[in-house]
Amino acid sequence: MPPKKAKGGKKKKNSGKPEWMSEELYQLTQNLPKLQEFWCGEVKETKGKGKDGQPLPDPPNITKEQAGRYMLALLFPNNKVAKERRQDCIKLQVIETSIKILVSGKPEEVQHAMGIIASIVETIDQARQIMLDNKPAPLSHILKAFHHESASLKASVCNLFRVLCLKDDSRPRIWKAMKEFDWSLLFSCLQLQDRSQLGGRNAALDATTALAALCSAPEPAIAQGACNAVIAGNGLRPMVQLLSDRVSHPMTRAAVLSVLNAVMRRNPSALSEEVVLGMGALKPLIYMFDHAIIPLINKSYAAACLLRFIMPDSLWKDSSALSPPASKAKGAKAAAAVAAAAAGVLSAAVGSDPAMALPSIADPTSVEATPATAGMASTTAAATAGSPGGPNAKAEELKALVIQGLETDGAAAAAAEAPAAIPDALLLDEETKAEIMRRARIIAEMGAIRPLVLLCNGPDGPLPDLEAKVTAPVAPDAGEKKKKPKKKKGKGKLEPGMAEAQVFASAVLRLISLDDAWRVPLVQAGVVRYMVPLLDVKLSPARWNARQLLVNLSMTPQLMSTLQLYKVPNYVHGANVPGSHFERPYSLSGDDLERVPDHLSEPRKNLMSSRLSTTSKPPALRGYGASAKPTPVQVSG
Repeated sequence: MPPKKAKGGKKKKNSGKPEWMSEELYQLTQNLPKLQEFWCGEVKETKGKGKDGQPLPDPPNITKEQAGRYMLALLFPNNKVAKERRQDCIKLQVIETSIKILVSGKPEEVQHAMGIIASIVETIDQARQIMLDNKPAPLSHILKAFHHESASLKASVCNLFRVLCLKDDSRPRIWKAMKEFDWSLLFSCLQLQDRSQLGGRNAALDATTALAALCSAPEPAIAQGACNAVIAGNGLRPMVQLLSDRVSHPMTRAAVLSVLNAVMRRNPSALSEEVVLGMGALKPLIYMFDHAIIPLINKSYAAACLLRFIMPDSLWKDSSALSPPASKAKGAKAAAAVAAAAAGVLSAAVGSDPAMALPSIADPTSVEATPATAGMASTTAAATAGSPGGPNAKAEELKALVIQGLETDGAAAAAAEAPAAIPDALLLDEETKAEIMRRARIIAEMGAIRPLVLLCNGPDGPLPDLEAKVTAPVAPDAGEKKKKPKKKKGKGKLEPGMAEAQVFASAVLRLISLDDAWRVPLVQAGVVRYMVPLLDVKLSPARWNARQLLVNLSMTPQLMSTLQLYKVPNYVHGANVPGSHFERPYSLSGDDLERVPDHLSEPRKNLMSSRLSTTSKPPALRGYGASAKPTPVQVSG
């Protein structure tokens, strides 16, 4: 056994000091004003005397790179002491000094300058304003740092870039500086995960978070332009790889789901098909539903991507490229250019890689192209035909189209904020319905039904499993006392992202239920237990999706017993009356009353009695009937 520690021993001083570090150097690393002197290159003489009355010795001589490293170690932790030190940095002018090093410093010094600026401006608004208003302007130098090949330096740049993209006051400024930015440099940071010891894994996390902030920005022009840039820079493929990479950070995958949702909902169905099938994103998207760390709101984005993949362009009303506002001509032209750019990138990618040329899910001989898709294809063909310089000229034209999308006023992107509208099955023509069923079948065959059903869970949970109780054997009564019934609890509150998850997941399940072959697997997955509570939610899209899904299930006679077991409302399954019911001859006999459901029997009996009693007349009004006699009036005197 190891020897016991002696009680009452004194604690060692400077427990955070490494063994190799001298006492003088450790004291210097904890002195922020003195580190700032080394950081700016103006070291002052040490004044004062120690406890023994002797003059204080000069601190150890360190380089500017070492001063930046020690200063970053003081400012980086997220604790109270570090927050106070960040406030002191404003008085010490650490931000101004770091920007000067950012402009003309060595790469190893620039790396620490990036980290120091990011640590300060992330939590202090005043410091962020100082950085944005500084002369020389630091934003262009921050973007130039992406050209360095050092993985650790790129990790520091991505960290600062993420902070600037997340803040509302700095996002428009950094976006304006990115007009001539080469987006491929940012996408190259997504492929640094194998250099995790040099910060490559953090670089991928910060880069995807920044892209998610831009593509989902509240400013429509920024969101639309960022989505166009992701397509033009071929950034979708490395993002899909991050979803399937086992070393990816969970929040990296969450940010990728946000970017995919923002890009797919703004572009034609051909792009969604290429992402889901051509790039292999279908299986990773379904796997994200069962991830234990990814937030619920990001799981709803995965369901939204599947919904966009299923719905054809003729029904998708949530795309600025397909349905631009007619009132603003500038927004319409920009949307047409954006659609042409997206189609051009897709065709160029397929043409360069023969393995990516997959057959379309929708049969081109049976499904006609929508006007928007046809116009987009003609625009792309014209742009391709007019580029005599080959792939390089096409890339330049594509870059010009993307820049044109960056300069839009946001009118086309504003149309992407409305929720997608799914029409009823009775309003779909046969070709469109067959196309939807083909795409939904691909998702169902990959095992997505059960995860989607669980995604529809509400704050109060699903209904109890009544089918298991019916089949389970009844235990004999052992004379135990009866338990008092529990009091009913109030309705639970929705968690963040739960409403979005219910809307998108129920919409995908509703489209899957159009196929007769998948209705029984839906019920076996417990969809009825999760859809019945959605009939009472306040959110109308989720409520309507649940209602129409249950109506589709009621079309299968063998599922009626399950619907009645869970007490599905009569207006859902009782309304399933075939058209032949209204064409049959009317019978005056009352034998058919037994076949009528209970909730319709009383009105039917009243109707039958009124039709059988043909001789009866309605009672006469009092005082106005034929048998009524006038009341004599007595006159006095």
